[in-house]
Amino acid sequence: MNNPDYDKPEFSDSDRQWLEALRGEGVDPASPAAREGFALRAALERRRLEMEARTEPRAEKSDEARQAQLDKLLQRARAEGAFEREQPDSAVLPAPAPPQSNVIEFPWWRRRRVLVALAASAVIGAVLVTQIVDRPDYGAPPEMLGHANVQKLKATQPRVAAERMAEQLRAAGFRPGLYQRGNTYVVDIQLMAAEIAVAGPAFEALGIKASAGFNRVEIAPA
Repeated sequence: MNNPDYDKPEFSDSDRQWLEALRGEGVDPASPAAREGFALRAALERRRLEMEARTEPRAEKSDEARQAQLDKLLQRARAEGAFEREQPDSAVLPAPAPPQSNVIEFPWWRRRRVLVALAASAVIGAVLVTQIVDRPDYGAPPEMLGHANVQKLKATQPRVAAERMAEQLRAAGFRPGLYQRGNTYVVDIQLMAAEIAVAGPAFEALGIKASAGFNRVEIAPA
């Protein structure tokens, strides 16, 4: 698809503002076209997240540093023979335990291989858990242009608070944007003056008030 040519006379400022808002380059609250583009971007982003939640696994591919760490541990485990099925020379095996004993004695070389394998497995599991925890739940919020009502809050469970607010707004008939910046969750919504009373309860549940125009609520960990 060819990029639009901003220099052509038929490409108006309204079209440019709509496309910039759709790409997430910025939202001008005073521009109806920008608000329309932002609303479409929020709807598409929400649809993408819903599709990913149904089709994609939580864990992502390891980055280069973690992959290098895994490769190093696995190489060491192979060097120690942790993954080999070798039969030791019978001459170096300890004498079998008496039949009446329930204690199983392993030779030192086998104990070492087992410990190395267990250590490698523990590190691999820790890396996978870290990948799952570190993955953002939502995309980054778009940059804002012009005036906006930005309210910053803190909560013990910022994700739960942001998702609850977004769900309340959707139940009231709105299409809020839900984003994430690090550990901070962001809810965006454009409101007309006549819509404040309808959207108000979702804001008041967090102890804040809605205003006409572009509203952004940032909820960080307490």
